[in-house]
Amino acid sequence: MRMSSFLTSSTRWLSHWSFTGTPAGMCEITPSEVAVTLNNICSNTDEVQFITINNRQLVIGRKLQLQHTCSGIAFHQGDLYITALTALYKYTLSGEQVSKMYEDTSGKLTGQN
Repeated sequence: MRMSSFLTSSTRWLSHWSFTGTPAGMCEITPSEVAVTLNNICSNTDEVQFITINNRQLVIGRKLQLQHTCSGIAFHQGDLYITALTALYKYTLSGEQVSKMYEDTSGKLTGQN
């Protein structure tokens, strides 16, 4: 089991969260909500877990199940941008995949070498 700690802006410890997947990335959605990408090699599932802070406590929110690996995440103008090893995807906050914006099919990680 892995654990992540959340700190206040003045680096005071706020709370912690235990999880079974490996965190790959995190981004701020609002000042009180973050999205964390989790990889779980054992079950071959990747997901985005939303976490909010309420009264100085972490509250585990909704999850988005992904059909691809995830290695990074960003939030911009209401949309999530999630990277796989060789691709960039755009998602709505509700989890709908809008598009695969880019994919590199030429490198080592694609098997095309």
